[in-house]
Order: sequence, then structure tokens, then C-alpha cells
Amino acid sequence: MRRGVGRAFAANVGAAMTRLLRTLIPLGVMLAIAGCSAPPPPEPTYPPPPPKKQLDAKTQLESGRKY
Repeated sequence: MRRGVGRAFAANVGAAMTRLLRTLIPLGVMLAIAGCSAPPPPEPTYPPPPPKKQLDAKTQLESGRKY
């Protein structure tokens, strides 16, 4: 009697492993393909930032910076 229970348990484990592998293998293939794809292009910056305002001579002399 004991052998019959062991065989039934082994058959259930085999079916569970088959079902698990049939789920994991396509998932692994899908992730591998997704990992090889190109990244999306960067978002364009609209509108472009305005140019820096030219400082006058007095501000440059007071701050000590030359832009």
C-alpha cells in the first residue's frame, strides 16, 4: 500500500514541475528578448531653455566674475 501512495505523490510532483516549467521557460525567453531591445529615445525638451542673459559691466565688476 505504501508504494502506491508514493507513486501517486511522485506523479503529482511531476505534473506540478511540468506546469511550473511550462510557465517559467516562456517567461524567461520573454525577459531575455525584452532585455535585448533598444532603450526608448529620450524625451525632447520643448521649448529649449532661453539663452543666458548677458551681464552688464557694472555687475561683472561688482561680482568679480567674467561670463
